[in-house]
Amino acid sequence: MAAGGAHKGNGNGNRGRPYGLMLLLAFGAALLGVMVLHKFRERRIFNLLVKEKDRELMSLQLILQKERERSKEMKRKAEEMKGKIYSLRTQKMELDRRQLELQSTIDSIKDEQKIMESALEEKRNEIKMLREMNIDADKGNLQLADLIESLKKSKC
Repeated sequence: MAAGGAHKGNGNGNRGRPYGLMLLLAFGAALLGVMVLHKFRERRIFNLLVKEKDRELMSLQLILQKERERSKEMKRKAEEMKGKIYSLRTQKMELDRRQLELQSTIDSIKDEQKIMESALEEKRNEIKMLREMNIDADKGNLQLADLIESLKKSKC
């Protein structure tokens, strides 16, 4: 019995090992499964983050493209404005030159008007003097005519 008991004890101990090993294997498999699931979860989260960042990147690239287009448009408009400003400066210079010419012409006309007014005044004075002389001459002629007539009467 002792031998059988010893054999029984040895058999009992061998029986515990396979269960312990199986339990250990099951626990290891469960742990491995949890780790694999955790890795899949991490990978899924990582892929979601990558997709999110890709969307953000695409959005930023679109914004950058729009800003570049806007910048090009602004540069084009600035160049147009420079052209218009240059054209307006040229027109202003031409108008200033014309204004100076017209002012010079106006000044010349005013000077000529003063000269003509002065000449007109001289002519008026001359006409007045001639009229006075004509009136004096007419008086002299009348006196002469009266004298001639009085001479004729005295001769007759």
